[in-house]
Amino acid sequence: MKKKILLLSAVVALMVILPACEETAKEAAQKASKEMCDCLNDHSQSYCEDQLNSNYSSYKNDDAFYSEFNKVNDCNITISKKTN
Repeated sequence: MKKKILLLSAVVALMVILPACEETAKEAAQKASKEMCDCLNDHSQSYCEDQLNSNYSSYKNDDAFYSEFNKVNDCNITISKKTN
């Protein structure tokens, strides 16, 4: 019985903790913006854009990500969705 209670408690704890660890689009955009500016200190813009696309591809359709990135960016870089 104690084992079942402990197991159930562990499962509930994981269900609470794991979603709290997920990064929001706003947080990701702030991090991406800083990384982009830092990257530009040592690399070409093309290289940094490739890195940004590679590291944050999961946000490619997230308007909040684009908005926040452009809002907080302080190295004169703006991003937008690519249209075909």
